[in-house]
Amino acid sequence: MTCEKASEVISDYIDGLLPHHTRCEYETHISSCAKCALELDETRRVLSSLSLLAVRDSSVDLWPALRTAIMERGRPTSLWRFLLRPVIAAPVAAVVTALAVIMALPSHTELPKVRKSASVSYYGHYITAHTQFQRHKVFVDPDVTFVAAELEKARLTDSD
Repeated sequence: MTCEKASEVISDYIDGLLPHHTRCEYETHISSCAKCALELDETRRVLSSLSLLAVRDSSVDLWPALRTAIMERGRPTSLWRFLLRPVIAAPVAAVVTALAVIMALPSHTELPKVRKSASVSYYGHYITAHTQFQRHKVFVDPDVTFVAAELEKARLTDSD
């Protein structure tokens, strides 16, 4: 056992809470380590000095006043009662109303008009390049194969 470990278990040793094998290991260590034996002796002296101190009763009995304060206060305030206070409820209501108005307004953004043939040729170029790259790999991406077939069908439809 190291001195550090002995310092960690000194309270458990004094209280008799150490398992048998740890207690034997600790006793072996303190028999060979003067520093840890001194620490055990000092700890025992401090504890015995503390036990000699007289327990003093308080001249003031606080329990009746404490009980009265607890009874006057009653149950803790619920979350809803806290949230319904004007300081909190007013800003929350304003934010909720603003969000509702923003969401209710119609959107004036229009999607750009894209010609079918332009989009097919653009994506066709991309998919063709990707398909050629995929041919050199062992594993082929099935999504690329599917999209390439769909674009080929679209090209055939456009040419008719």
